[in-house]
Amino acid sequence: MRRATLDDLPAIQDILNRHIETSMFPLSNLERHGLDGDHARSMRYWIGDRGVFGITKAGMLMPQMPNGTDVDWAFVGNFLAERVMIGAVGDDHQISKTLVAADLQGIPTLTDRVEPQFSLNLSDLIVPHRPDATLVTLGEEYRQLATAWRADFCAEVMNTPDPESQARRDISGHIERGQHRILLLHGKPVAMTGFNAALPQIVQVGGVYTPPEFRNKGFARLAVALHLAEARNQGTPRAILGAANDAATRAYEAIGFQRCGDFRLALFAKPKDTAA
Repeated sequence: MRRATLDDLPAIQDILNRHIETSMFPLSNLERHGLDGDHARSMRYWIGDRGVFGITKAGMLMPQMPNGTDVDWAFVGNFLAERVMIGAVGDDHQISKTLVAADLQGIPTLTDRVEPQFSLNLSDLIVPHRPDATLVTLGEEYRQLATAWRADFCAEVMNTPDPESQARRDISGHIERGQHRILLLHGKPVAMTGFNAALPQIVQVGGVYTPPEFRNKGFARLAVALHLAEARNQGTPRAILGAANDAATRAYEAIGFQRCGDFRLALFAKPKDTAA
C-alpha cells in the first residue's frame, strides 16, 4: 500500500461507494473535510490494489479492505505502530483484523460495540399511522432537553467519561447541521432521532434516543420512520442503521429494514501511541 494523494481521490471514493454500508463515516468526512486537511476528521489514506486504509487526523481508524486475504497485514501493523489512535469504526471483520495486526486487540476501551447493521430502500419504508405525532427540527427550543437526553445516551451506551460535556458538544453540532429531529406526541417531546452521516444517495440513522419513561411504546420507530419519509421526499433513495439491542432490531424491522452485516465501533480509553 502507498500513501494516497488528491489524484487518488476518485479511486478511493469508488472503493468506498462500492461498500457504502460500512463507509458512510469516511465518505462523509471526505465530503466535509477533505483529504489531508487540518480538521480533526479530515482523512488520510493509503491505497492498495483492492482496498484502502483510512485514518482521520485525530486518529480514528476507518479501513475499507473488503478482501482481507489480499491485505499486507504486516504493513498495516507497522504503519499503525507509528501513529496515535483514538479508536476504530467500520466492518466488524475488518476492524478485528486491524486491531490484531496492530496488537491492540486487548486495549482498554470506553466502548467496543458490534451492532447488526440494517439497510432499507426508502421506497419500501413503512410509516406508522399516528396523526397525534409531529416531527420537528432540533433547534434552540429543545437544546436543554436534547442535551440531557444525549448525556443519558452517552453514559448509558457509550460509557463516556464526561457525558454532560460531550452531550453539549454533540447537541451544538446537531443543531448546527440541522439533521436531527424531536418527536412530539400531543406537543410533548418523547423521542429524538437524526442522521449522523448523510449523502445524496443514502443516509445513516444515528442518535436515536427515547427516555426510559417513554420506551416500549413505538416512539423510536415512529421518529425514525417520519424522518426517513422526509428524506425520501427530498430524493434520498436509501438508508442504513445499526441496532443497539433486540428491541431496536424489532423496531427497525417493523418499518422495513433488513439485516446487511455487522458494524463495530471501538473507542480507546486513552489515545494509543504504540510507538511510545
